[in-house]
Amino acid sequence: MARFLCFNYGMKTLSEWVRGRFFANPTIKPVWKPFVFDGTVYYPGESIRVRRTKFWGLVSYDHVGICVGNGVVSDYHGENKKDAVNRLASMDVFAGDGQVEKVPYPEGECLPPHETVARALGDIGSDLGGYFLPVNNCEHRANWCKIGKWESGQVKQVEKFLRTVFIITAAVAVAFAAGYYIRKHKH
Repeated sequence: MARFLCFNYGMKTLSEWVRGRFFANPTIKPVWKPFVFDGTVYYPGESIRVRRTKFWGLVSYDHVGICVGNGVVSDYHGENKKDAVNRLASMDVFAGDGQVEKVPYPEGECLPPHETVARALGDIGSDLGGYFLPVNNCEHRANWCKIGKWESGQVKQVEKFLRTVFIITAAVAVAFAAGYYIRKHKH
């Protein structure tokens, strides 16, 4: 497992420390508490996002994770997508240079916070079979933890955009073909 984060726990990552401390000893129950970051209170089980950009700011996307409490976020991350794994990171590391915000969900759609946190902590260190943007990215995992559905709104938006572009392109092609046919057979 890649070493993403160390908090004075020797050479262990925070993920390894949490697994060793809480999951190796069933008598110890973690108590995840709300925390304040940049003036906003975040509760365990909340889905959060931070806007990221690539390619000199030409492409932007949301990186999504789950607050597990105590200033810790569970997210699907990798410096390069081949190395993406589920990890635990501090809110500072998750935020990077971006502004963190809560992800809104329709009322009644969300799983209970304790179940969301359990899902977020249950697969720490897993690569989920490998990162693949259309079907396996950070938003897919966060939605599975939060609402029990493996889906990505960002991917749906791109699919909708591409369908629209295809329809417009097809309509323009048909219009040009019709115009060509009419001009050719007019004389």
